[in-house]
Amino acid sequence: MSSGAAPRVTRTSAFSSNVNDWRQTLARGRAALKAAFGEKSDATKALQRQCALVDEALRAIWSETGQADELALIAVGGYGRGLLYPYSDVDVLILLPDEIGDSARAGVEALVGVLWDIGLEIGHSVRTIGECQDEARRDVTVQTTLLESRLVAGNRKQYARFASAIIKDLDVAYFVEAKLLEQQQRHTRFNDTAYNLEPNIKERLLKPKGKDLVLDVAAGTGEPGLTIATMLTGGKVIITDLSDEMLVIARENAARRGIKNIETRACDVCEMPFADNTFDAISCRFGFMFFPDMLLAAKEMVRVLKPGGRIATSVWNVPEKNFWVTAIMGTINKNMELPPPPPGAPGMFRCAKDGFISNLFLQAGLNNISQTEITGKLNCNTMDAYWNMMTEVGAPIVAALSKADDVMKEKIKKEVYMALNQKYPDGNIQIDSSSLVIYGEK
Repeated sequence: MSSGAAPRVTRTSAFSSNVNDWRQTLARGRAALKAAFGEKSDATKALQRQCALVDEALRAIWSETGQADELALIAVGGYGRGLLYPYSDVDVLILLPDEIGDSARAGVEALVGVLWDIGLEIGHSVRTIGECQDEARRDVTVQTTLLESRLVAGNRKQYARFASAIIKDLDVAYFVEAKLLEQQQRHTRFNDTAYNLEPNIKERLLKPKGKDLVLDVAAGTGEPGLTIATMLTGGKVIITDLSDEMLVIARENAARRGIKNIETRACDVCEMPFADNTFDAISCRFGFMFFPDMLLAAKEMVRVLKPGGRIATSVWNVPEKNFWVTAIMGTINKNMELPPPPPGAPGMFRCAKDGFISNLFLQAGLNNISQTEITGKLNCNTMDAYWNMMTEVGAPIVAALSKADDVMKEKIKKEVYMALNQKYPDGNIQIDSSSLVIYGEK
């Protein structure tokens, strides 16, 4: 066997129905990969080959155990990304149809038992698409895991429906902010040092705690204020937005999640109904770029912040680093010849210039200002999933396409697909995103 490839595992070779044979084949494959890594220490290739070895084992076992045609075996998390560390769990989702017979259910139970018996450290879940959506809505960690997915074996159509459903539910702005808060919690748990965890960049974020009174500005339907509220013991979050209709939804979301330590207030960020020096911390997620007078808004936030209080805001980075937006909006603008907005007009990339918000914070009187870039990938899996998500939940995109006739819409769609295919020729649509997080203290 060549040291440059993962060992091949097929039904016709060592993978008989004998569990011992399966265990020995995996052991030989792992030994070969270890030897190959010793010869040429390429970590990324080693992780990819480890993944390929497990892939072929799972496919063979899936076939030999006779799983029902309507089921799908899906790799998720790090394994879903195609990178598997030697001692990591093999995280898989066994995707069920809405209704499943006793025979198929027994087959799934047998499959899981065999995977454990042959020595795979399996982390598995068995769910329908609806159950996956429910779990993802409740927990951003689960949502992250399901976004990083790929089909290993089984029903391709079922997998495509699953991937489309998970993407359709994704609120990108909320997801980015939730991941930042998750990172902050991780830093706190490990004493804010990279030496107790993986070498992540150290972030100076809000660190909400205890009895803090936190203001969440332009929160819309409630985030990140609702998540911040869950981090407090005895504290409270005041969630504000210009639209009372949005805050009705925020209150409904809080009730659904059992979050009681929040209040909502409809108000203008440039004239907030709070006394000076009221809040311990202020959060503003993707709001600054839409404020008519950004400096006045920043000064008003500083006014209501206590001395020593913290402010953190997030804005989108430059268009070149956010292909998830420009792939479709650039095509729409080119075909429909939409007039460019006036300089400085509210818009997604209004605050993208390096240091723009930092300078605004400085003018407003804040200190200890920092700016950090946060990058990520939107795992759409397919071009159809990307198109459906953007044309269903992207308000500016929906508004622009509403002015196009069917012929123009089809032309735009075709050109978007061409752009995606050019950038991702392997068909794995993982689209770049980038935001800036700016922090300051009073």
